[in-house]
Amino acid sequence: MKKTRIVLGYFTTFFCALYAVLKLLKLPGAANVMLLAGLLIAIYFPIVFLRQLQQSLGMKTRLVHKFGAILLSVVIISIFLRFQHWSIVRYENGEIIRILTFSPWIYIVAYCSFSFIFIPWLLFDHYKYKREGFLMKCVGGLGLSIIPLSLIGADLHLSNWGLLFTVGNAIIILIYLPWHLLTANETSNGVEELFKILIISYILLMLVSGIFWQWPVTYQDVILNAK
Repeated sequence: MKKTRIVLGYFTTFFCALYAVLKLLKLPGAANVMLLAGLLIAIYFPIVFLRQLQQSLGMKTRLVHKFGAILLSVVIISIFLRFQHWSIVRYENGEIIRILTFSPWIYIVAYCSFSFIFIPWLLFDHYKYKREGFLMKCVGGLGLSIIPLSLIGADLHLSNWGLLFTVGNAIIILIYLPWHLLTANETSNGVEELFKILIISYILLMLVSGIFWQWPVTYQDVILNAK
């Protein structure tokens, strides 16, 4: 199994690097390689996620963890489909009419499942095994639940999504993380390891989302966008 993960990781890295080369050099085939790399990432990352949990928790992963791994795969696939704008279309009077766009619905379902199913289920599951520090985990879970909903609002151009995004980040950065640092020696390492993985995944998600939405990177970008 370990050798299989290594081989899968190698091919995932290879096709990601190949896509980067094709994209930067503007060579043909980049879109197809990107899709293949996305599928490999959607398989590899959840396997690593479950393996990391198994090592950190010191026990077999439970159903909620497997559900989270599947959800991670769906989110990754939806992001890559979003980049490529995959849709079901039909031709009418020589015009292309878009019937259904896959990726928005996929990631909306995935993000809502993360906020309303996975996080509450995860908190309840750990409450049964370790009640110490449960309130802190609820605070972190609340922040992680709000942020995906705000991203849906941003993509659908809904009002007040920025407020939700700010509140979610404030809960994580200003409340959960300082609280975690103050009580790090008193909580379960396995549970905290899981929340660390969620925080890292969130940071990576922000990076990808920032690239997709072309968020400003430097203060000069902010000034230019303000004009």
